[in-house]
Amino acid sequence: MKLVLTVFFLLHLGLSFGQINVYFPTERMIIQRSNNNTGVIKIAGSYDVSFDSIQAKVDPRQPGQGTATNWVTIAIKDDKPYFKGNITVAGGWYSLTVRALSNGNVVASDVVDRVGVGEVFAIAGQSNATGYAAGQGPGANDDRANVLNFSSKENDYNALPIGFSQMVNPGSGFLSLGPSQYAAWNWGNLADLLISNLNVPVLFYGTAYAGTRVKWWDESAHNLPLTNPQEEIKEAKHQPYGGLRSVLQYYSSLTGLRAVLWHQGEADVATDSLEYVQTLQSLIAQSRVDIEAPTLPWMIAKVSVTNNMPHSNVRWAQEQVVAADANAFEGPDTDVLIGQDYRGDGVHLDKQLAMTEHANLWRDKILYTNFLNNSSPVLPLDFVDVNLSCLSNGQLQLSSANSFNTYAWSNRDNTDVEATGYTYDNFNNFTMLPPVGYYRKNWTYSVAQNITSGTGMFQLQAIKTSGKRAFSPPLNLQNAVYPPTPSISGVTTLYKQEPSVLSGAGCSSYQWGEGQLTSNISIQPSSDITYTLKCKNLFCSTDPASHFIHVSDCYFGDLQLSGPSNGNSYKSQLELNSTQQIANAQNLHYISPKDVILQPGFQAASGSVFKVEIGGCN
Repeated sequence: MKLVLTVFFLLHLGLSFGQINVYFPTERMIIQRSNNNTGVIKIAGSYDVSFDSIQAKVDPRQPGQGTATNWVTIAIKDDKPYFKGNITVAGGWYSLTVRALSNGNVVASDVVDRVGVGEVFAIAGQSNATGYAAGQGPGANDDRANVLNFSSKENDYNALPIGFSQMVNPGSGFLSLGPSQYAAWNWGNLADLLISNLNVPVLFYGTAYAGTRVKWWDESAHNLPLTNPQEEIKEAKHQPYGGLRSVLQYYSSLTGLRAVLWHQGEADVATDSLEYVQTLQSLIAQSRVDIEAPTLPWMIAKVSVTNNMPHSNVRWAQEQVVAADANAFEGPDTDVLIGQDYRGDGVHLDKQLAMTEHANLWRDKILYTNFLNNSSPVLPLDFVDVNLSCLSNGQLQLSSANSFNTYAWSNRDNTDVEATGYTYDNFNNFTMLPPVGYYRKNWTYSVAQNITSGTGMFQLQAIKTSGKRAFSPPLNLQNAVYPPTPSISGVTTLYKQEPSVLSGAGCSSYQWGEGQLTSNISIQPSSDITYTLKCKNLFCSTDPASHFIHVSDCYFGDLQLSGPSNGNSYKSQLELNSTQQIANAQNLHYISPKDVILQPGFQAASGSVFKVEIGGCN
C-alpha cells in the first residue's frame, strides 16, 4: 500500500531524482459518478524529473470491481511547476498508476492504491441521523465504504483536513463521519447495501447535529442569529449548518456529491406545518447557492416520532417539500420503526434491529425508485492554474492564473494544536487529530492574488463569490532555484544570409528565443537581429541574455560574382570580381573601395544599365 504522510508538505520533502508524486486523488478518495456510470478522476502532482508527457491508467482492485483503461496521456510538459489532467473511467474501485515519459521512455511513476468512482452522499439532520453517543453503530464490512474519519464542530475552514478512511470501527477510539459526526449509526449498514447492489464504492460525509430544529439550520445557513438555541449549539461556530456548508463549499469541489440525505423532524413536533415547509425550502435553496448547483438533490425522510408517536404536522410538511421541488426526493419513512425493538427511549433508533432496518429503508428509496436516474449529481471542479516566475534575487512569484473573489494561500501544515478537532456527543467532549495520511494544510499565508516568497511548498485555495472553493495543485518548489546567468559568443556582423554559429555557455539547460534547446545554434539571418538565450531548469529560467548581429549587404572580403543577375547591388569592402550576365532591361550596381574587375564571361544585355562605383560601404 502506498504510504502517505500526514501533511502535504512533509509528504515529499526529500524528492530524489526521477520522481513524480500524485497528490490528488488521495488514497480512498471517491469521485461522484455521472448518471451514465462514468466519472472523471482529476489528477494533480509534482515532479522532479524532466518529461515530455504524463500518462495514467486504472486497474480494478479486484476482478469485477470496475473496467481497466489503457494508458491515457493526461498532460504535456509546459512551464507549470506541477502536472494536472483527467482520466474518465467507469464506476468502480481502482488502483491508479501515473507515469512520466521522456523520448518514449518511462522516467518516473507513482501509484494511488485505492481510488473510486461511485456515490457520494452528505448526511444532515439531527440525532437519528448522527447518533447520540460516539461509536454507536457498526462500521461497514466492504473495503469500498469510505468516510472522512475526522469530526469537529468548530467549522473552521483552515482546520479542515483532506483524507479518507475505510468505514470500519477501529480497535480503539471511534469511527467518525466527518466533518462533524462521531458514529457510524446506520450508515455502515447502508454503505454495504449500496455497494453490494451498485458494485461501486461509496463515500459518506456526516454533517448531522443532534437536537436541532429546522429553523436553526436555516438561520445558520443564512448567517442569522439563532432563535433560542440549545446551550450546546454555538452560533459563533456556525452550528448546525456549518458542517454541511463545509461539504458543499469545500469537499464537494474535490469529490462531487450525489445528494443531501435529510433526516430531521423530532425537534419540530411543535412547529407549524407551513412554517416547517417554508423553512426547509429556504434551507435547501441556500445549500444550492453554496454549492453552485441549482438542482442539488435532497432526499427527505419522513421523521417525526417522539415517545413512540409520529406527528402528522411534521410528516405533512416533509411531504409538501418533496411535492413542490423536482429535485427533492421522497426518502424513507422511519416513523414506521416504533417500539422497544427499535427505540430504547421512544425516540432514538439505537437498537441493533433499528440500525439494520433504518439502513434497509434508505436502501429501498435510493435503489428501488428512480432517484439515481432522476437526480443530477454535482461533479468535482477542475484544479485552478497558478503561474510561477523566478526572480534573480532567489524569490518566487506565484499568482492565480484567473480572478476569484478572494484567495487563501498555504505554505505549511497545521500544527497539532491547529489541526485538532473538537466535538462532543450527548455525554462527553472529544478532541482528535486527523489520521496519519490526511493532508492538513494551513491556509493563512496570504489572501492576495499574487505572492512573493522563498522556496517551499504552496497551494492556492481560490474562493468564489458563492463561497465555494476551488483548489490549485500543490506546488513543490523546494528546489526552485534561479539558474546561472548565460552568455552568448559569436560574430556580431554577417553578410546577408551568411551561415554562422552562436554558442551559449553557463547553463545546464538552454532555451533560445527561437525555441532551440541546445547550447549552440546555427544561424543565417537576412536582416539585423537580436538573439536571446535563457538558462533553464525544471521550474525557473533566467532573464534572457542578448546578442545583436548586424546583417550587411556589404561583403567584408573579396567578392566573387557569377551567374545571371536580375538587377541587384553588390558591395564589397575589398576587391570585386564578376563574370555575371546582366539580363535585358536590368540595372546592376557594383561598389568597391579598391577594384572592380570584369572577368571574361561578363555580359551586359542590350538595354541593361551597368554602374560601377569606387567607394566604401558598411
